[in-house]
Amino acid sequence: MEKRILSLTIIILTVLSNVILNADPPEAQITIDEPYFYKTSDYFAVPRELGISLTRGYAPFPVFFEGWESNPRNEIVRYLWDFGEGTENDEMGRTFDGFNAAHVFEIPGTYNVTLHTMNAKGEWSNPAAVTIEVLSRDETSTYYVDSNIGDDSFNGLNPTVSGNSGPWKTANKAFSMLQKSGSGDPLENWPLKPGDKVLFKRGQTFSLTGIITSGDESIYSLGHGQSCQGILFSSYGDVSLPKPIIQWEGVGSENGGYIFYGGYGGAYLAFTDLHFDFLNRSIDHQLGNIVFAPAAWKNILFLRCDFRELLGSVWLFHGYEAENEPTGIFFVSNYVTQQETFNRASTQLYGGPGRLALLDNHFDNSGNHIAY
Repeated sequence: MEKRILSLTIIILTVLSNVILNADPPEAQITIDEPYFYKTSDYFAVPRELGISLTRGYAPFPVFFEGWESNPRNEIVRYLWDFGEGTENDEMGRTFDGFNAAHVFEIPGTYNVTLHTMNAKGEWSNPAAVTIEVLSRDETSTYYVDSNIGDDSFNGLNPTVSGNSGPWKTANKAFSMLQKSGSGDPLENWPLKPGDKVLFKRGQTFSLTGIITSGDESIYSLGHGQSCQGILFSSYGDVSLPKPIIQWEGVGSENGGYIFYGGYGGAYLAFTDLHFDFLNRSIDHQLGNIVFAPAAWKNILFLRCDFRELLGSVWLFHGYEAENEPTGIFFVSNYVTQQETFNRASTQLYGGPGRLALLDNHFDNSGNHIAY
């Protein structure tokens, strides 16, 4: 009996070996896709009309790449991605080794992204390729926020003051500009338009206030179709200075709440190089989250941001249905920390969005052992 089992084992291994040795080289294939809802919904009509897509958008532009349709899947042992010449200095570098990949293209330009796959014999496929076009924001509007010389009555279009032209003062003003009237609001009426950027000055602190009477309330309620799209919130000034601090100074009868409560239609939004402090230490009140969007948000980027002492989540994207679950959420090189001790739980990222990329983030819960 032992000899028969040994013989059978040798035969099976021989057959498997022959199958592997005689296998054809693999065929690489790149997939960049999203649910049908996002391709047709009127909530995303303006970006479509402007030619903004999963492969064409404003810098910094995050893209989620899938290699799962490469063949034969059960024989591929390696997937090697090259994001193209000029991406060497992007946050995650030029190459990535993995089944799926995500990359944030930080410099405007046209990039030839390739995927090579390798089988167990060490044979490499021919490259699959896709072109990514990253648009400059130089031709769009830039709004400045300066807590020292700014005034929320200014137009925001100048980093210095000249008459009514000058920077805004508070985070409240800057974030309120994300809200438009609704999905039928023509583009010329949007307070911020695709490609616009809102920049907070480095080395400064910016007040964010509000009244949270329930943990489910928000400072800005972005109902269906009420979110501007294609907007960047970031920093400007001396890069040796600390990131701008968005400081919660609001009040409430309950801890929690959100900066943005989103209905359908949030899209192509980026938050980069900012520091959010969710704790109002004067009254021991914590804000909960930046974004709560149960459905129909797409391509949201958090890059090199710091999040301190949040009660709830940086984002909460849980989805109601597979067809419109939030899709394309990128959380890259961020720092999330709770170093002050509180008897409150914290769920720092929550949800089940499609095309989710979590890359090179740091979580420090050393001051709160019930954070998770």
